[in-house]
Amino acid sequence: MEEKSLPWFNNTKASDVFLTVSGPALSNYDQLKHCSVPFQVPPSSTDDNKIAPEATGIISNPERVADQTYDYIIAGGGLTGLTLAAKPLDHPDKFNVLVIESGYYGSEYGPIIDDLNAYGEIFGSSVDHAYETSPQIHQRVEIIRSGNGLGGSTLINGGTWTRPHRDQIDSWEHVFGNTDWNWDNLKKYMDEIEKPRDPTKDKDVTEGHHHPYDRSCHNSKPDEGKVEVGARDRKTNWSPLIFALMQTVNDTTGAPYQQDLCCGIPHGVSMFLNTLTKGQVRTDAARSWLEPVLKDNSTKARITVLTGQLVGRVNLEPTEKDDPKYKATGVEFSAPTARRAGGSTSGRSTRFSSLLDRLSPL
Repeated sequence: MEEKSLPWFNNTKASDVFLTVSGPALSNYDQLKHCSVPFQVPPSSTDDNKIAPEATGIISNPERVADQTYDYIIAGGGLTGLTLAAKPLDHPDKFNVLVIESGYYGSEYGPIIDDLNAYGEIFGSSVDHAYETSPQIHQRVEIIRSGNGLGGSTLINGGTWTRPHRDQIDSWEHVFGNTDWNWDNLKKYMDEIEKPRDPTKDKDVTEGHHHPYDRSCHNSKPDEGKVEVGARDRKTNWSPLIFALMQTVNDTTGAPYQQDLCCGIPHGVSMFLNTLTKGQVRTDAARSWLEPVLKDNSTKARITVLTGQLVGRVNLEPTEKDDPKYKATGVEFSAPTARRAGGSTSGRSTRFSSLLDRLSPL
């Protein structure tokens, strides 16, 4: 596969920009450097019609968004970016959205992504940023796996599905002073995200697969959820060693056996649910959040997804003359290969009006 080289910066405008700042689409290379794995473009990624046959809003030609204006620009088409992208499209004001992602449409890789049992086989490919840390003690360098493509790390992770401890969520209110940001208020949103299948009632799951499940901890209207969640099934019974290990941990450490790790108390031992369709296909963020809006006639014309481009700069302007407060007004972007090759920083622009940073206090 040949490397793709495009002009360094394109300038695009919008009324709001969402930065998924922990993702590589908006990158800081001071602490992380890219490893020697070359950035490769899937063979069909240069042809918009082949990237996603039903997803006509996915493009790879930056000229199609250069100097355009959007209501919202989202830098990074990973888990958070695609989740955010779907929300303004539901608003009655009919906002239009641009997503800029450094990778491509990951489902082109087929089974290596779709099959959770192939976990790890895609590491080191062009769907894995494979960042190296700066040398640590004894010059030790670690590789940080990070998904490169629409869906981000949901393309390459292990697909486990759980929730944080309720005390951690409650700390957003009690420790950081964010009124009403607590487990009880936020649980309904966690419920709304998932589209769970009760493994105890799933007839397609091999008999002998033991997946404890508490219905009260999950979406009571599963058909309205986005992310399909269910039992992982290799079509063989689990090894008895799994249950022996869980029993041993309980006997020797006192770690409690949890009925369901999504109930807000994940301390202990249990079995994870996985982000899988009923057919045992990975439900990455692109399948869960992006594809539905690209197939919906009421939303598909209002979202554009630009792949193969890296956001390198957010343009800021003062809100008033001599006012120290600034407002984000646009982004500049380029092909990732140009960034790594030290390309020029001049070019075109795309506009927006304000900036939302998605960092959590934790």
